[in-house]
Amino acid sequence: MNPIIVFIHVIAGSFGILSGMTALFLRKGSPLHNKVGTVFFVSMLLMTSAGAIMAVVGEISMTSFMAGSVTFYVVATAWSTARNRTGKNGLIEVAALFYIFIISVVGIISCWELVNGRGEAIGGGEFAPLDFFLFFYSGMGVLCLILDVTVLYRGGIYGAQRVARHLWRMCFGLWVASASFFLGQPQVFPDFLSDPFIRAIPVVVVVVVWFFWLARVYMIRRFKLIRSIERTSGSVGKPEVQQSATSHVFPEELTVR
Repeated sequence: MNPIIVFIHVIAGSFGILSGMTALFLRKGSPLHNKVGTVFFVSMLLMTSAGAIMAVVGEISMTSFMAGSVTFYVVATAWSTARNRTGKNGLIEVAALFYIFIISVVGIISCWELVNGRGEAIGGGEFAPLDFFLFFYSGMGVLCLILDVTVLYRGGIYGAQRVARHLWRMCFGLWVASASFFLGQPQVFPDFLSDPFIRAIPVVVVVVVWFFWLARVYMIRRFKLIRSIERTSGSVGKPEVQQSATSHVFPEELTVR
């Protein structure tokens, strides 16, 4: 195994976890959140790329390849979603759809081969617990593929849905990184952290905060819609008010307090 790739994987993963955990608790859309999010984005792309390369070159497992490839895609599209404030589809969205289609096909074929005994299981020919993550990441790839097809079909993604897409994909990437480190690398922790339930705490925190922000985004959307209806109920016929009430893009949509 190339020591440079391993070094990049470890260092990038460490920066990714630290920056991701920090971004979780910052006000969404703030300048500090954007800067920390950039560190997380770059770190995760380096970590997942190195992980996928290690899986192929070192012949570790198809599960590791799928984990790196799908997480790379999820974080990259989360970043592009936040940057594309218009919400309209472009070349990046088309390229991302093509990429996840290829990865999903590879995952489905690998799962089929593993089920029929033609694939090489991590446990040495028999199913081990880690082998089932191949189905998980392949399923995530198919799910993302379906979601991207719907976005392209509708012509883009706007408002709270755009924010939610950015949030859940970034948080999913952080969840993968934290779970891989805290639960998948027990040898790097001291004895007093040998209990897996203790090491699972950061992973659970990511999930809790993840769904908290998603719920908050949709609550804010509902509040804005109610206020918009209240403001326009007595102002029918004013074009500027109607435009404000029906707009899909809120200027402050990525500033979630």
